[in-house]
Parts: sequence; structure tokens; C-alpha cells
Amino acid sequence: MQLLPLTTSQDVVGPVYTLPVGTDCTIRFVTPSHFARCVPDFDRQLQGERFAVAARSESGHHTVLVANAARPHVSRIDRDDSWHRRLELATLLPTVLNGALSESRMLLRRQVPVSLLVPIYLEALPPGTAAGGVRETLCTNTQQRFDVLVAAIHDGKLQYDVEAYSRSGVEHSGYSHLAHFAWIYAQQVTLIEDLLRTYARRKLTIVDIGTGCGHFLLTLARHFVATGQVQRVRLVGIDDDHDGMSFARREFAQLAVDVEFVTADVAGVNFADALRRHRPDVVIANHVLEHLPGEVKNRYLHDWLLAARLALSVSVPLGDDPDTSISEHVAAYTVADVVELATNMELRVGHAARAGDVAQSKFGGLCSWIRTPEVADWGGFSCTSVSISPSPIECPRDSILEDFASPFDPSEFARVRRAPKIGEVQDRRRFSEIGQPRQVRQLPIKMPGSDVRIPGELAKFSEAIQIIVDHNHAANPDYATSFAYLNFFQGTTLFSSYRGLSLSCHGDQLQSLRSEHAYRPDWSYIVSNTLPTILYEQAFDVSEAVGRARAGEPINLYDDLNAQAAEANVYRSDNFGIYLLSPYVVHSAALAESDSERVFMKVAFSTKRFFDNRELRRNPAFDIEDWYLYDTVGYIDGWLSHAHWNERYVRVDVVERTAVGSR
Repeated sequence: MQLLPLTTSQDVVGPVYTLPVGTDCTIRFVTPSHFARCVPDFDRQLQGERFAVAARSESGHHTVLVANAARPHVSRIDRDDSWHRRLELATLLPTVLNGALSESRMLLRRQVPVSLLVPIYLEALPPGTAAGGVRETLCTNTQQRFDVLVAAIHDGKLQYDVEAYSRSGVEHSGYSHLAHFAWIYAQQVTLIEDLLRTYARRKLTIVDIGTGCGHFLLTLARHFVATGQVQRVRLVGIDDDHDGMSFARREFAQLAVDVEFVTADVAGVNFADALRRHRPDVVIANHVLEHLPGEVKNRYLHDWLLAARLALSVSVPLGDDPDTSISEHVAAYTVADVVELATNMELRVGHAARAGDVAQSKFGGLCSWIRTPEVADWGGFSCTSVSISPSPIECPRDSILEDFASPFDPSEFARVRRAPKIGEVQDRRRFSEIGQPRQVRQLPIKMPGSDVRIPGELAKFSEAIQIIVDHNHAANPDYATSFAYLNFFQGTTLFSSYRGLSLSCHGDQLQSLRSEHAYRPDWSYIVSNTLPTILYEQAFDVSEAVGRARAGEPINLYDDLNAQAAEANVYRSDNFGIYLLSPYVVHSAALAESDSERVFMKVAFSTKRFFDNRELRRNPAFDIEDWYLYDTVGYIDGWLSHAHWNERYVRVDVVERTAVGSR
């Protein structure tokens, strides 16, 4: 949280700290003696448990005096005491001003109380102590209490009533920040201990996002020092608060621990790339999500789940309304929200990571996802594979083949197209079998120079993939140097439901509407056993959207396509028919008229290494671990209204290599 600027002056009875609030209010923190001397000149006074405040107004300007009601003691300077002091000031200050600063209400509840902590606690410290001494004392005392509390909860010697917390929230007078976080830390220490036992031969890398003063990592390190396991962990703390992490660095200097602290913006568009390069086994993020802008599941949790090779554990405060919170939160969470997050993220990754037991942890706003051992160890498939090589065929000429000969150009949407049917599945019963996993996205099944290899569990797709491979080999001059990616969904599609954004009109494998790094379009083949795809045989004018995108305006191309799509131009795919789509073939999903057992499959051929953070599974036939160390770039970067998108290509392929003739 950004602190407001304090200026210091000297009064005859001690220092005066002045804090401007907007242009029409001044808050002064003074000694109790100064307060007693000046308070007769103020017409409004309030007395709390920890503070005395007084206010007056002259010529539209408001002056507020604040003083400690009782001198704080150095041993009590910790996160609990500071929390309740902030909470009290957040109530007293707006009250004593009678709502006169409505436009500065959040300043009075948030930045002002935090900014006043330095003078509040300097009264308890020796004369001449610098402002940094307050943070040092607060962090030291807090860490000492965490070490004791976490050990007691972990060992079962202390019980924490997490359900009471879920009912009362963080603004209750009995709320203990220390006890609550100690409970969270104890659960996460146990999680990491379990992983160390499961992966007995591995040294685990633990990344703590939003580490602050490093309290979790220090607690974890001291626990593992005590249990003799500290050599089995590597610790990384990440935060944008460089000064806060300085405390952790000094504390860790006294421990023989493999640790690193990194200054980074967690909400930055390149953070996911930086996170993956640390190769974390476990990612921890305590009370971080509520501070981050944007859509949580797509923008943050998917990236963190992809980066975490074994587990992700997050916690959020419960019932802390952003409109009244004393913290700078942009979102609020309930117990039901935590359960929804747990369930939704598990479904989104096709159960490749399972949500831990949230029956109890949900009351503490805590949820952890753990990759199944099969996914963590060998990608979620057996090591058997089916190889598919192209057979020579005659490929009928079709105008759609022209789409793949030149770099992507959004003006091509203006030409009417019809997706050709290039084949049909004959063994319909086998293709329609419902197996596991439920879904896979962008699974590499071919590398440049290799044949196509699919996991043995997916052999039922062999017939369809053979037809696709034969066609692409005959029609695509870049077949030999292409990658191929498999997507599928199999399972129940509920009445009036659809998956993802597919109900909107869209084109597959789209690129940026900005032309700097355009490359030849990818080839996309689709087939399904029921619920045929809706396609549009018409022209679309996206010139206005392109102009806005190239001017730097965030847009949503779906809106333009949806607005122009006409029912009169609709045609539908045949069940079990295999169709070739270019990015300019606009289509959408069909709503289910009843609950249906659906199998949908797509294979895409591209000269680019595709990166998709929804997919946790790996094809054991190929080693692609290094892909996840590269920077990535959104291949539809710049046309969706939200700033982040999951489906991306490796930057070195899309940006650098398009400039040297790999189009």
C-alpha cells in the first residue's frame, strides 16, 4: 500500500508529524502532552481504546489531531496490534470529521492509518530511531510469534477456530491476523511435508508470491531446519516491495538455506514467464488474489497452476468488502467463492490437478491444487504411443488452401468462405467412446521432422487423425517442418450449455490484428460426433476493429463478428465429418437441446511452438520442458478487451523469427 508523505517538525513537547489528505485536510500526529494542550481549541473530540482524536474546521479546511491514548510498548508491535490500530483509526477519523471528506473516505480508511503507524510506534522506541526501525521491530516481533504459533498448530498443541473466522471476518474485534495466518502457514507446511515424502528423491522449489517480509518462507525454513529437511528445499520469495524483503534477506543471512528474493510485479503481463523460469514445484500465494485486477481464473490461477509442477496453494480473506475494507482490495471472497474456485479450476485443467480437501480449509479462505502423480511424473498418460505417418493421397483443390499461403491478414475476413469437408470417420462407435481425460488442449503430437505420435489412451482418435495427417501432408508445403497439436473434449454437454468462449462467433488460431509479426495461418481440422458446429458462409468487415486495434485501443473482435453474423448464411457440419478451417472461417458452437454425450476433436498444424496455460498434461512421446522457460506472446494479442489471454506462442518464434523469413 502506498504511504502518504509525512513531514516532521518539532514542538516544545515533542515531534509533530503532518500528513496532508487531499487539499482541504491536514492530519497531525502529536504527543499526548501536545494533544492535551491543544484540544480545547478543537470542537469535536473522540476517545478510542488506543487513540484520542480531535477535529476543527476553518474556512473550509479541516485539521485533525491524533495522539496515542496509551504509549505503545515495543514488545507489542506486531501485525495484530498494527491491524487493530489501523481498524480503530479507520473508524475514528471519518467519524470525527462528520463525513466532511466523502471524496477522501478511502484515504482515511486505508492510507492514512498505515502512514501513521511510523509515528505511532516511534513513541515506543528509543529516541533517534529511524522510520525503518518501526518496520524492523514489527517484522521481528511478528516473525517470533509466527514461529511459535505455527509450530503449536502444526503439532496439534493449539486449535484455531477457523469456522468462527469465516463467520466474523477480519474486522471483528477478536480477529487475530497472527493466529489466522499461522493456521494457513501450518496447513501449507503440512502440504509441503507430504510432497517431500511423496517425492523422496527430489529437492523441491517453493515460490512464495507476494512474500512481503518473507514470514511464510522464514517459518517454513526454520521448521525444516528443526526437522533436518532444509537441504531438500529451495525457496524463492517474490514481491514488488523491495524494502519489505530486506528484512527477510537479513534474517535468512543467519540460516544455511538455499533462498532467493526477487522484485517483480505480480500483475505484470510478463510475470507468468518469469515465474516458470524459477521451475517451482510449489507455488504459494497468501492474500494476493484480492489485490489483483482482472479475471482471476484465466489471468492468474491458470498461469500459476501451469508453473507449479506439483502444487499451488492460495488463500484469500473472507468477507472483506472492497467498499469498506481498510486494505486496498479489488475483490471480496466468501466461503462459497473458495469452493467455486476449487471446483472450477479442477475442471478447467481436466482434473490434471485436484483441489485438496476444502471441507475445512474453505472456512479459512484456503485452497490448494495438487497435480495428480500421473500428471506430475509423466504427463498424465502412459508411455505407450501410437505413431501415425502420412499416406499419399490426391488432395482436391479448394479455394481455402489459398488462405495458408500468405501471412495472416484480417482483411481476408471480407471474402466469403465455406469450410471443405475433407473426410469422414467410419468407426463411429469407437470415436464416440467416452474415456479419460475429459479434455486436453494443445497437446503436441508432432514435432518438425517427426511423425505424429499420440498417447496410447487416445488411440480411438487414430482414424480421424490419419485422415487429417494425410490431407495436411498432401496440401501443406510446410508439413515436414510443422508442429501439430491435439485438442479434444469428451463427456456430457448439458442442456443449453457450451464451453468457454466458443458460443461467440470466432475464427480458430487467430493472430494479432496488428501486422508487425504476422505469419502464415495455422491449419485447423475439426470433427465431432454430435452437436454440429455452426459455420457462416458470408463476408465480415473487421476494418474498423483493425483500425482501433492498431491505434492501441483494446477491443473485442467477437463483438464485431457476432453483430454481423446472419442466420441466413448459416450451415452446419455433419456429425463425424472432418472439416478444414482457416482463421477466416467464422463459426460458433451450438447449444445443446438436451443433455448429450459429445466427443469433439481438433488438430492444428503450425510452424510455431504453441503455449497454452490451460493444459497441465504432457505427451510423454516428446520432451517439451524447455518450452516453458521461454517468454511467450499472445497470438491474438491486442484484440480481446481484457489485457491478458491464455493461449500464446513462444515469443522467439512469433516475434524474432518472423522478421527473418520464417513466414
